[in-house]
Order: sequence, then C-alpha cells, then structure tokens
Amino acid sequence: IELQRLGAAMPMPSEKAVSVLLRDWVESRRDRSEGTQEVWRCWANRVNSWKGVEVSLKDVGDEWWRRYTEWVRSKDLSQATTHHYLARMRSVLSYAERNGLLARNPARNTTIQAVKNTERVYLSVEELRQLRSVGIPGEVGRAFLFACFCGLRYSDVAALTWEDIQGSRLVKRIVKTRSVEYLDLNSQAMEMLGERGTGQVFAIPKRVRRAQEEVLKAWAEKAGIPKH
Repeated sequence: IELQRLGAAMPMPSEKAVSVLLRDWVESRRDRSEGTQEVWRCWANRVNSWKGVEVSLKDVGDEWWRRYTEWVRSKDLSQATTHHYLARMRSVLSYAERNGLLARNPARNTTIQAVKNTERVYLSVEELRQLRSVGIPGEVGRAFLFACFCGLRYSDVAALTWEDIQGSRLVKRIVKTRSVEYLDLNSQAMEMLGERGTGQVFAIPKRVRRAQEEVLKAWAEKAGIPKH
C-alpha cells in the first residue's frame, strides 16, 4: 500500500505522534487573538492526558477516532464543551491531512451534534446597584462594572490602555473581531476608570481568569445575588 501511494504521489502518513501534532497546531494559531490561543492551549493540555495522543499519525484511523469520541463522552462534559472537543480535533486532523501528514481524516464526514443555544444570564440595574452597595473589590470589581456599563469583553477590558481613552470616548481595536470601534462612555463607565494614568487601565491579566472569577463569585454572594 505504501509503494502504491508513493507511485501515485499521494501523501504518506507521518510517524509523528498526535501529541506533537497538537503542539504544532497550537503554534500555528499564533495569528489568532490571545483569548482564542489560550482556549486552544487549554484544550490541547487536557487532551494530552488521553493515552491515544501517544499514537503516531500513521495509526490514526476510524478506530482511533471512535476511541477519542468515547473518551470525550466519558468525561461528563457539557454539551457545548463536548462539541468543541470533537470539532477541534477534527480541525487538527484536517490540518494534518492538508499538510500531507495524514492519509485520510477519519473525522471528515462525521456529524458533530450542534450546540443548542443556552440562555445567557444578565445582571439587572438593581443588581448592579446591589454590587456597588457592598463595596467594589479593587481592580477586578472596577473592571467588571466598567464592562457592564460599556459592553466590552473580558479580553478587551484586560487589554485596555489609557491611549484608547480619548476624553469620554473609547477608540479601540477589538481583540476578537479585529475591528476598530468608537464608543462614547457614560458617566458611570468614566467613574470606574478612575484617575488617568499610563499603560494598562486595569491591572488584571489578559489570560488567567480563575482568580478574577473567584473574586466575582464572592462579591455576588456578599451582595445576595444568586447568579453565575
């Protein structure tokens, strides 16, 4: 079979391990936003705990994909996370196939169940007042309320610099969409900015969110708000 493939100038399966492919794939996504890169890194790190990633690409076929699918479904993940685990691996295998590392992507024609739209949870104006009434927990609290008052994502608030603030207007290249947006800031958002300085507006990291989430959780509990 290998001689036939060589004679037909078809790509040969690689001896490279799936774990190495995952690393190369993450590296290839450096042109994406920091948030997207972090999501891919976290996914790759978790998948590396599965023994199937030790297999070389020449042994990746229908049976390997079936075992990966079973492993993902055994993790008791949410529907959305399960969908992402399967869709991302399919993308990685397509990348390997395009680059001649894999003879055939076994996941190419598989159907991955679509994610149902989930209801988003919002804070009401009264609940924002409740949060303020129990005290704002430092930079994380100010950044959170600022996001509520102007609608920016976490990644954009974390990357916000004083150069982006022109008077009471925000001129910002949005991390996710790469588009430039102009946003007039209301008095409440301006209050959360505090005194003008230089560099980063809010001293919160662009990537690691767990510590910030714990602060917000404790703050909500203190204010008597039972929302995630």
